[in-house]
Amino acid sequence: MVRLQYPNSDVDDILRLYEQLTGKKLVKDNFVQGKVNIFISKDVPWEEAIKIIEINLLMNGFSLVPADNDIVKVIGTGKNPRTTGVPIISDPEDIPDGDHVISFLFKLRYADPQELQQVIGQYLSPPQSYTSALPLPKASAILITENSSVIRTLARIIEQVDIPPAEVVSEFIKLTRADASKVVEMLKDIFEKGTQSSGQPGQPGYPGVRNIRPGNVPQPVVNNETDVGALTALTEEAVVVGKIKLAADVRTNRIHVITRPVNMPFVRKLIAEFDANVEFAKPITRALRYISAGDVLPVLVQALTEPGTQQDWEQVFSRYAASVDNPASCVWRELMVAYPDAKAGNPAVTAAVAAAGYPKAGDASIVKMSNPFDIFRPQVAAIIGLLFVLVIFVTMVYGPIAAMLVELFPTKIRYTSMSLPYHIGNGWFGGLLPATSFAIVASTGDIYAGLWYPIIFASITAVVGFFFLPETKDVDITKT
Repeated sequence: MVRLQYPNSDVDDILRLYEQLTGKKLVKDNFVQGKVNIFISKDVPWEEAIKIIEINLLMNGFSLVPADNDIVKVIGTGKNPRTTGVPIISDPEDIPDGDHVISFLFKLRYADPQELQQVIGQYLSPPQSYTSALPLPKASAILITENSSVIRTLARIIEQVDIPPAEVVSEFIKLTRADASKVVEMLKDIFEKGTQSSGQPGQPGYPGVRNIRPGNVPQPVVNNETDVGALTALTEEAVVVGKIKLAADVRTNRIHVITRPVNMPFVRKLIAEFDANVEFAKPITRALRYISAGDVLPVLVQALTEPGTQQDWEQVFSRYAASVDNPASCVWRELMVAYPDAKAGNPAVTAAVAAAGYPKAGDASIVKMSNPFDIFRPQVAAIIGLLFVLVIFVTMVYGPIAAMLVELFPTKIRYTSMSLPYHIGNGWFGGLLPATSFAIVASTGDIYAGLWYPIIFASITAVVGFFFLPETKDVDITKT
């Protein structure tokens, strides 16, 4: 057992202890100087003590370089160990125990030395002063200088990376309906965008990581047993495993696909969807009474270029046909086409307007008021009298309606109970009457169709008033 209690001790004292424990001869350069701190509260076995000392020296910038005949070079913090002759080892069994600085020659079977150098550089970042990774492409090897414990770890990593390339398949897929060139463009748009934004190792834009090149790049072999597992790794950004190559054979209208076997079912299904038979929509038929089909068709064709469902376009067609397929719109359309510069006094315009049933200018049947004294004209007086009678009917309603509304509700909530239904009825239903009636007329093409709005609500009011409103004749409004 060894007691390691050397707080803030000189490095020479630690090296003398290390020399006693290992039995090796230490050769130190002039840069080996300084203080180190080792303090273990309990005694440890000598093998563990040796390892603790080597780790401590390494952490403080001192390097141990093995030489022949049990000689170990001790390199200080101001000198690079590679300048003192670091031993080169190629057999994992010859890697010395502990943390000695060595150079190991990794012989590769499949991996590319230059790209593996970038991967190792990322793994060893930030590097030590003695860290080095030298690719040897012609020898298909890489020479790495590090301490022996790191070399052993890199050996395990390289063993997992240096594997045969992934299996790829090549297949021509025949298209029946779609154009091969256009389908390839759509597929490339799908796959290439996923590749650029996937953020997975092996994709472009990641330093130190290899791009996939079939035939000379190591990739895991995908077999039938791992196909499902491979597909579960797909994300929204990476829609295929590995790389995929697509080419359009224009002469035979086929698509050439090169990719991993696990991707082929998905690619075949995707191409089949692009080559699917598109079912045509159900034709819409509407008989026109006034306007010609040639006038309606250009507008509908323009409307159909916008996205929408089949039901949407049926409604568009019905509304447009109803708004233009009526006598009035057809007359004005013909006038605008025949007389683009027509004025109100044009005889042709006057004749066409009269033929459509519009009254002539100056017709005695037209009621006009140009000054206040026109109210004494028989025609105007008759209209004013008719309006007066209608106003009398309104006042006959407004007289009892106030008393009836008061008697309908209890005293505590009477004001709110009267105000809410009154303003909903008059403000919303009454206020929207012009706009709603106009919309009905524009939708149907019938100038009288807008009358249905007041008729319907008047009928509802009559039914509610006759059958649902209670009698309030003998009700004490102070107690209800």
